[in-house]
Amino acid sequence: MNGSKKASELSKRELEKEVVKIRPLSAVVEKVSYVTESRVELKIGLSEKDMMDLRRAQDLLSQSRGNSASVEEVLIEMTKLYLKCKDPVMKAKRVLVKKGLSSEPVPGQVQEQNQGQARNQHQKSIYRNKRTPIPAAILHQVNLRDQRQCGYLNSQGEKCGQKRWIEIHHKTPVASGGKNTLDNLITLCSGHHQWIHAHD
Repeated sequence: MNGSKKASELSKRELEKEVVKIRPLSAVVEKVSYVTESRVELKIGLSEKDMMDLRRAQDLLSQSRGNSASVEEVLIEMTKLYLKCKDPVMKAKRVLVKKGLSSEPVPGQVQEQNQGQARNQHQKSIYRNKRTPIPAAILHQVNLRDQRQCGYLNSQGEKCGQKRWIEIHHKTPVASGGKNTLDNLITLCSGHHQWIHAHD
């Protein structure tokens, strides 16, 4: 039985399954369609690895904002970042503004400045008690070791593994002489961080 005869005998669903076996990347056809005058629906296919990377970006954006970010918001932020780094037009505008040859604001520049001010205020509130910030080199080591996942172990020795709402905990509190050293720091989710402090 040749291929064309076989295809003609299959139902639509069975035929789709056969096509997926041969050409899995064609299983999801990219599509953009308008749902309102100024809003579109995007349909795409992703590999499992790419989807996990997207979820990772979603966790990081949620963490930095302090609230849950949608996939849409992640895609928007990634697009802005890509254009900021790769768009030659935006780069040219930044150079002109930097050299004082133009006063035209670069898209996103004001927002970034506002976000930077908010982060600075947040950092000041954290360290208003004169606590010494964790050195960047140590923080990098903690992030690499813990992979930005909650390291809390339950009574069965199972790790929490939460990747969102992450905080750095001093095993020996700073007030008790705890230092910003790799062995004294652990990554915890906010829930387990609060629980540990409540039971100290």
